[in-house]
Amino acid sequence: MTNLTTKIETLVEQICRMHKLDFNLEWLEYFPASINDVECNDRIHEAAFENSLEIIDKDHPFRFGEDFGWYSKKYKTAMFGLGSGIDSPALHHADYDFPDKIIDTGIRMFTSIIQNILK
Repeated sequence: MTNLTTKIETLVEQICRMHKLDFNLEWLEYFPASINDVECNDRIHEAAFENSLEIIDKDHPFRFGEDFGWYSKKYKTAMFGLGSGIDSPALHHADYDFPDKIIDTGIRMFTSIIQNILK
């Protein structure tokens, strides 16, 4: 992303200089915060317990909430991450490579959540 923003800034600067224009760039990444609904969060904890998975509550919000925050403005939601290990680059990092081995964990979590809701 840094490479892309640098290219954009350089191009804007060149065009503005060519046309004798002043410019000011400001980068903004706005999306509303995703706040976990208590009931939905309880369902996540219940599914993790049923699947013998460890829950690690984060001290700070995920940075990858993006559009999910828009959903949570209208619907009850809760967000969780599967975790790809401490040696893995963060989600959305240029070097991140989704580890296929965690697909089964996601399937088990969502299966449990769905089955518990349908009880």
